[in-house]
Amino acid sequence: MEGTIGLLLIINVCVLFHSVLCQDIIFYLLEQKRSGTVVGNVATASGVAQDQPSEAPYLRYSFMNPNSLQTSLFGINSKTGVIYTTAMIDRERQCDLAVTCNIEFDVTIQSEKSSFLKLLTVRVVIEDINDNQPFFVRKEQTILIPESATPGTKFRIDGATDKDMGGNNSLISYRIRSNSKKFNVGVERKLDGSSDVRIILLQKLDREKINRYTLTILATDGGTPPLSGTLTLHINVTDINDNVPKFRKKNYNFNVAENTAINSNIGRIQAVDQDIGDNAKVSYQFSALRSGKIEQLFALDSATGDLTVKASLQFESGKTYETIVEATDHGNPPQVAQTTLLVNIIDVGNDPPKLQLNLASPVNNNSILLSEAARPNTFLGHIKVEDRDPGANGEVSCRVEDPHFSVQELEGKGFALILREPLDRETQQQKTIRIVCNDEGSPKLSSSTSFVVMVADVNDNAPKFQNSTYYANVSENAARGTFVTQVSATDPDLGINSHFIYRLSWDADSLFDVDPDTGIITTVGKFDRETKSQMTFTAKAIDQGRTALIGIATVVVNILDDNDNIPVIKPESLHLRVLENLHAGSIAGKVQVSDQDIGVNGELTYFMAEKNPTIPFEIFTDGVIRTNRVLDRERKSRYEFNIIVQDRGEKPLKTTGHVVVDVIDDNDHSPVIEFPASENRSVIVSSDLKPGDTITKIIAYDGDEGDNAELSYSIVNGNEGKLFDISPKTGIVFLTRIITLDDNEFYKLKVCVQDHGAKQREKRDVLNIKVIFTNATLAASRQSSSGQKYIIIAGIIAGSTVVLAIIIVTIILRIRNSDDRHRHGETVGIQEEGDPRDFEKGKVDGTFKKPVTLAPGESFHIFPNSKMEKDLKFTFGSDDKDCYDSKPNSNHYNKPEFVTFSKVSCFYLYFQIHITYNP
Repeated sequence: MEGTIGLLLIINVCVLFHSVLCQDIIFYLLEQKRSGTVVGNVATASGVAQDQPSEAPYLRYSFMNPNSLQTSLFGINSKTGVIYTTAMIDRERQCDLAVTCNIEFDVTIQSEKSSFLKLLTVRVVIEDINDNQPFFVRKEQTILIPESATPGTKFRIDGATDKDMGGNNSLISYRIRSNSKKFNVGVERKLDGSSDVRIILLQKLDREKINRYTLTILATDGGTPPLSGTLTLHINVTDINDNVPKFRKKNYNFNVAENTAINSNIGRIQAVDQDIGDNAKVSYQFSALRSGKIEQLFALDSATGDLTVKASLQFESGKTYETIVEATDHGNPPQVAQTTLLVNIIDVGNDPPKLQLNLASPVNNNSILLSEAARPNTFLGHIKVEDRDPGANGEVSCRVEDPHFSVQELEGKGFALILREPLDRETQQQKTIRIVCNDEGSPKLSSSTSFVVMVADVNDNAPKFQNSTYYANVSENAARGTFVTQVSATDPDLGINSHFIYRLSWDADSLFDVDPDTGIITTVGKFDRETKSQMTFTAKAIDQGRTALIGIATVVVNILDDNDNIPVIKPESLHLRVLENLHAGSIAGKVQVSDQDIGVNGELTYFMAEKNPTIPFEIFTDGVIRTNRVLDRERKSRYEFNIIVQDRGEKPLKTTGHVVVDVIDDNDHSPVIEFPASENRSVIVSSDLKPGDTITKIIAYDGDEGDNAELSYSIVNGNEGKLFDISPKTGIVFLTRIITLDDNEFYKLKVCVQDHGAKQREKRDVLNIKVIFTNATLAASRQSSSGQKYIIIAGIIAGSTVVLAIIIVTIILRIRNSDDRHRHGETVGIQEEGDPRDFEKGKVDGTFKKPVTLAPGESFHIFPNSKMEKDLKFTFGSDDKDCYDSKPNSNHYNKPEFVTFSKVSCFYLYFQIHITYNP
């Protein structure tokens, strides 16, 4: 039987006349392998190269019928004998639900050196992989369950089917996706590979409470990894059909003669159902999953189960067909039973041979194109002969009714059609060849078939283009399918050798396409001129000869610019720094912009986004930003505004940039000294201070910034004896050593404040420091030398007397000059400097004044516009009486401007100065 033979690896080696051999080879291939996968090597598997070593270099391998369905899936290397896939093979598509999947085809091995010829039958077994998930024919099912059903009752639903047939790939398990307290799912395997799935009732149902349930059934195969499918199951609560039809026989086996007439009844398949009514009514049908060829030959009556002949069985003798028959009751839900049906076709008489001609390279079903250069013994095709009659009735011989052709018998494999003599196309371009085969019965029965041979010229001319180079232009944003150019070629050969198609080289495939018949080149991809402005590729004209010849031409396509790029501003060019005090029109910076387009599409214009008179900048056509007036950083140190950059394309594109301009300091401000100042420049220092003690602090600032505003302090002059020093960073004036009686009582320090600009600016002012010598200082001086005490006292008294005399004389002289001052609107005010312990310096009327100190023996300062109205008295006491016991009457000090006298010490003297100013 064929089914048995298909499972065996049979190698038959038959040595015939003219060295014609035959044998069988089996290869195994997993489905879904990519095109080009090697299946096996005919030369190695058959051992022909080892058996015929002298012929090995000249052996050529080819399919017997290269245009058959089977060989369309495979290719063969004519020199090595390697068979490979030309397409991805889906086992389920090729063999449906067959347990084994075999693809058979014949391969010829022919020597180019001699008449050696060998025919092989190659069987490729397609092995299954788990590439199909279980599926339910119906995604949703509805079943009815009576409320009277008892727990444990099972209800059938249609199971899932898995197209895979290998290993566990089709073994399906079931479960309910979400746990159900009412139901479970069970499985019963069926003969056709599907599953009879049962819903198992776990708890008593109450239709009055719940009359409908919806479950999701998950079917999972046993593959690795497992695949799953789902079914939505609706359960309506009702009554039950609880009996499955039962066949009277477990299996049915019928024999039928090959000459049985059509519509003849060959047997009955019958099942009974113990239910009543519709639940007991049974219908019959072939299983949808295991029918195939048997349905073409036989018919099954759905009501009676009668099996009848449907088509002629003449050529089916000796075959056995197997299928599954189902009996389904009419209950709700229906119950289904299955049984196996075998039908054997019996041979009963002599039949003519059955012929099948498979041409090696057919133009169509019964014609072949043969080059006049073909050599004798060229293999042209295979004649498959089938005669199942016994004895001489089944022995067949064949002949060709044309002297140019002959046949060679392939033992058990039919006949090989070969070229016997060379053909001459000029004598006859086409001829019909008839092949006759007859058996050896009595009488002899024969069959014939014919084919047409068309003699072709040798393809010796390649197509030629009219131009060697074609030039074209296309816009970079051209729509798909835009015409680019048309190429044209001609071929002087005849027939198919003069027919050619146009193709483009690989480097143009993604951007251009060519009509294979007209040569019109169109766009298929997106261009970007900014990336590539010109494309060069090759156009090909490929003729259709057996050995294709190719003509080529160069195509040059210039990509034309579209305005498809927005101007791009470099961010760093938007942050500018410009020095203050520059004249109007000075360059602040240049906005750097790029536009990848060319021509007018890449030409740019610049302008301010809005007109704002407070913005002291303008932008020009070259992107340069200039000032339109002098900038003052101290007034405003930063400006922000927007600019617009636009190209000159037909549909202009523009972009906006936010410009930030920082005004850089120019050190245009000198330091400002707030203290000392003209209205306040004096401080008093006690002689009790220690080295390092702070005297005062120079207060100054600079309106600039950075180094231009950083200040340094120094004493320029007036620091006799280096009694003071100043911190260059903080401006703090401090004592450098202990004050002695040898030091001056009054210092005029000229201080200098400098900034740190590249071109330094400075400010100078005078700080007056009055040193007050305390009793402690004097006592320390007396204790230093007792021998000099009286000399020093005498000297002091004399000195004081001289000082007082000078003061009195000076006042008199000033009074004498008062008339002059009065004429000029000026008077003089005199004030004693106050003691910090009792009252504020120079503050007798609540108004702060800045007195000018008069040191003994020195001049005093005259303040303009002073006016004294009454007598002013100064009293100097002695050490026995505190110098500050007698405070001046404030009525005498109620003057807007005045002169201050400072007392140095108290002596055992008493003076009264009477000064009268006449207004």
